[in-house]
Amino acid sequence: MGHFLCTSVMLVIKDIVLKLKNKIMKKLILNLACLIFVIAFTFSCKKEDAIPVSGLTSSQNISVNVGSVDTIKVIVKPWIATNIVEWKSSNTAIATIKPIGVTTNRIDGVSTAYAIVTGISHGKDTIIATSANGDKAMFNLTVNKLTIYRRDTVLFNAIAIDAQGNKWCAYSSPDYHSNYGVLKFDGTNWTSYSTSNSGLVNNQVSCITIDTQKNIWFGTRGGVSKFDGTSWTTYNSNNSGLAYNHVYAIASDTKGNIWFGTSFGVSKFDGSIWTTYNSFDNTVPNCIAVDPLNENIWVGTSGGGVYKFDGSNWTNVANFHDNTVYAIGIDEQDNKWYGTGLGLYKYYPFTEYLDYTTISAIAVDVQKNIWVCRLFLQTAMFDGTNWNYYKSIEGVNSMAIDLQGNKWFAGYGLTELQD
Repeated sequence: MGHFLCTSVMLVIKDIVLKLKNKIMKKLILNLACLIFVIAFTFSCKKEDAIPVSGLTSSQNISVNVGSVDTIKVIVKPWIATNIVEWKSSNTAIATIKPIGVTTNRIDGVSTAYAIVTGISHGKDTIIATSANGDKAMFNLTVNKLTIYRRDTVLFNAIAIDAQGNKWCAYSSPDYHSNYGVLKFDGTNWTSYSTSNSGLVNNQVSCITIDTQKNIWFGTRGGVSKFDGTSWTTYNSNNSGLAYNHVYAIASDTKGNIWFGTSFGVSKFDGSIWTTYNSFDNTVPNCIAVDPLNENIWVGTSGGGVYKFDGSNWTNVANFHDNTVYAIGIDEQDNKWYGTGLGLYKYYPFTEYLDYTTISAIAVDVQKNIWVCRLFLQTAMFDGTNWNYYKSIEGVNSMAIDLQGNKWFAGYGLTELQD
């Protein structure tokens, strides 16, 4: 740019000089112009050479599945047309990287370099982008092994995993018009349980939990069924203290109490005595979580926000833009995570994430990552700093984590993620 300006100035001066009649003045002006040109040219060259080649920005956690590809990018500041970004995988047995081009935005003064990463095998890798002057940006890459075990004309609505690693799934037709009962998956074989071949009280199963005695509890539209591995037991509003037969949530605490969210309140069963609480302003409990630190009971409702029970009193502790709460998760720092129809909230202090998305399930893994399933969008994971999105896992209704740390997602299919 400086060279162009200098040349332009010289042409203007030359035009002026040609119009002058005094030879001495012509000579003086030409000498002065040459001196100005040399100074300006030297200054412009130094200024351009002083511009740093780059400052790469982009360092984050990313993931890709085995056999899949994704596009990653780095921002180069300031833009320079000849700038080159070198991409490198630290372990090509895990993933490979291939540059695909650079785009330039001269108005903003930046360039963007793109590359395609391909997952080769399950594991961890580091992708490094290096600019021409040695600046680096790093991507912490996880190559996941994603396995879909069943994806047919059924919808999985709930999942729980027992001590033997069996996956228990409630399932129905995708339009919910037909309810089929429960499927057990042992990693190889599927076993079906319904009202026609077992003691399951009703085929419309909403929720599943496993208690400290390894009993499996199924909440249905006809009451509750308990399965101890051999025998079935039914509890409903006619033969027990269950508040109502429509059961939407079940949770088990460390004392052996089972908590049921029904259309007419929350019922607690300690193995012999039933107690019902109806302190939710006529709203229906959608989900129940037990705080492992103090045994407080947290209940998410349909329209009433969140209620806490400390063993004596119920308190309405949280209200949101959308007070319909579908999921509650509690992390190791005792933070509460609430999934609503309009996003995710952390308590306390209140922090809002993932606005305007319906949160269907929340889970916390042993690495303290927060897993958030979104009903109509891809699943997300929060590591405390960054969000990571799993494009191949979406439309999830329920989630569970097995003893090996593998994540299982129930929705339009049953999907296992080894990350």
